[in-house]
Amino acid sequence: MIQISCPLWRPLSFGEKAPDYVRQTLRANPERFPEGTVRLLGRTLIVTREGMEAVTGHPANTTK
Repeated sequence: MIQISCPLWRPLSFGEKAPDYVRQTLRANPERFPEGTVRLLGRTLIVTREGMEAVTGHPANTTK
């Protein structure tokens, strides 16, 4: 999932942020994620597009 979602948000919001930005944000501010937008499968966080948009404040970068 990381391989799929990173290209959608990295250019706009991650920049120089830590690679585990989503995990850090979830730990510190879980209320920023709308209910049902985050799941933990093993050690992998699965975050929906709605959840990423809520946390980063940017829509997905779907233009090529």
